[in-house]
Amino acid sequence: MEILLTVVITLMFVALLGAGITLVTVYKKVNDLEGMNNHMSSDIEHINRDLLDRIDGWVSSTDRRFDKLLNDLEQIKKIK
Repeated sequence: MEILLTVVITLMFVALLGAGITLVTVYKKVNDLEGMNNHMSSDIEHINRDLLDRIDGWVSSTDRRFDKLLNDLEQIKKIK
């Protein structure tokens, strides 16, 4: 009976030790994933800012072209 009790206690100890090691491993993986998530979020914000700057540049360039075209049309109307 003592041998059976010793075996059961040993198995429970090994199971608890394995669960603790697994818990620490999962905790480290979660921290790594959170770090990757934060890094990806900053990358997405940078890309978003870059795209918005490009769009603003295209809009202002298009505005300048239309303003120049409008001025040219007004000059043509004055000549006629």
